[in-house]
Amino acid sequence: MTRRDDIPPVNTIKLSLSAIVTKLAVFASGLAALYKLLLIVFDALRSGRANFKTNVFAALTAPTGLRLAFTFARAFIPNLALRRKIVKAYDSSGTVFVTRFDDVKDVLARDDDFEVVYGPRMMRITGGQNFFLGMQDSPDYTRDVSNMRLAVRRDDLGSIIVPFAARVAGERVRESAGKMDVPQALTLRVPAQLVGSYFGTPGPSEQEMIDWTTLMFWYLFIDLEADAALDIRTMDAASQCRDYLDDAIRARKALPTETDDVLNRCLAMQRAGLPGMDDLGIRNYLIGLIIGAVPTTSKAAILALDQLLDRPDALAGAQGAARAGDDKLLAAYIFEALRFDKLRLTDPEDFRFDRPWDHYILWGDGMHKCFGAYINQALIPAILKPLLLQNGLRRSSGPAGQIDAAKTPFPVHLWVEFDA
Repeated sequence: MTRRDDIPPVNTIKLSLSAIVTKLAVFASGLAALYKLLLIVFDALRSGRANFKTNVFAALTAPTGLRLAFTFARAFIPNLALRRKIVKAYDSSGTVFVTRFDDVKDVLARDDDFEVVYGPRMMRITGGQNFFLGMQDSPDYTRDVSNMRLAVRRDDLGSIIVPFAARVAGERVRESAGKMDVPQALTLRVPAQLVGSYFGTPGPSEQEMIDWTTLMFWYLFIDLEADAALDIRTMDAASQCRDYLDDAIRARKALPTETDDVLNRCLAMQRAGLPGMDDLGIRNYLIGLIIGAVPTTSKAAILALDQLLDRPDALAGAQGAARAGDDKLLAAYIFEALRFDKLRLTDPEDFRFDRPWDHYILWGDGMHKCFGAYINQALIPAILKPLLLQNGLRRSSGPAGQIDAAKTPFPVHLWVEFDA
């Protein structure tokens, strides 16, 4: 006879059944992904054996191929460890692919076990010193992050950053007369102008600042193959950027201004005698901050817009939120357009705007979470909002209406039209 206290609670049974159903769904999607991956291989075979490897590699490393590969891995081999050193840009003893949400979170939380690798390349960019993004937990890390939290303040969002972005983005959209190449006219330009106004470092020109930051970010985070040609271009850009920032710091000290920007705040901290705030330290802080300010903001905005344009209902919802002035709901639509994970999230293939923020890992997690994450959460919607306010927003016809990265990791062109 079964004792009553041996019977699991009904809620536990339901949770167990739910977990089983979820796992079965994951396995089914993994098998479906494998089938589609095999179709990719067979299509490459039909193109001829001479181009087989090239065609398979191109297909599997495209966004669709990568999603299929990771869907299969998530189901059957969630943590794949290889002895092969796939990443050539940093020293390693092999390669591990981590595909599930909870495991990724675990890795990002264990700083002592999984060290950050960016230090050597960051020091090449700065010409010697590290930036806190490339540091382990240490006194220097704590000092540098604390210094920059004093210079880049959270309350600047509402008083400086969002109003500036909204104004400039609105001007750009109004000037476009119903047709716009979004990266070139909007999502690159607004962050570049923000770097000039808010940080106090506009560069010799807006385009040069865009070019410098794009190359340095590409080299630091994306160049896994250690491309020699990119190395040369990046070192040249980094040298020019260092020289420009050194001159800007000297000029500001020689002719002080009352402008409330990050550079002036840093110089005020220098006059107060804060450690780490000498001219070289300020320059390296600024390099580290501006690297992540332009190309990634633009890329995130473009990828979100691209997904919304593919989903009429989601686009209508985002536009409705923009027109109602509901910036929180608008942001929820935009950031939902940038995420996926089947095991951890409810209805992962559905477009939902009611997910908890901790379901997103858009700017990393743990100690090395993007320093400007809270800025981007407000900045990206502010940049896109004036465009989403337009009636009849749509892709331009043909290839122009699709993302063109122009042989870079970043969207360079995406033309849209609207009823001016």
